[in-house]
Amino acid sequence: MKVLRLVFAFSLVVCVVASAWFYVDQKQQQARYTVLSQPSEDAVWPLRDAGQSTPRQGITYWRRATADGTMIDFYQFDFAANPGLRLELYDQDEDDATPFDNKIAYWNRGIL
Repeated sequence: MKVLRLVFAFSLVVCVVASAWFYVDQKQQQARYTVLSQPSEDAVWPLRDAGQSTPRQGITYWRRATADGTMIDFYQFDFAANPGLRLELYDQDEDDATPFDNKIAYWNRGIL
C-alpha cells in the first residue's frame, strides 16, 4: 500500500510540474509572437536619420542602420527624370550552354 501511495504521489508531482511547464511555455510563446507581430519602429517613411544619395540621374537612394544592426536600403526610381531607366529581370539560366532548361550550375555562379 505504501508503494502505491508513493507511485500516486510521484505521478501527481510529475503532472503538476508538467502542467506548470506547459503553461509557462505557452505564455513565453505568446509573448514572443506578440513582440514579433508588432511592426518595427524603423518601418516608417520617411526613414529617420537616413543618408540620401543620387547615384544616377532618376535614382535616389536612402540607407540607414537600425539599432540591432539591420541595414535598410530604399531606392526610388523616377522614370520621368530618366527615360532610359528600365526594370528588367535576369534569369541565371538564360545565358548558359542550354538556355531556359531550368538547370543551373550553382557553384559556378557563386550561389550557395
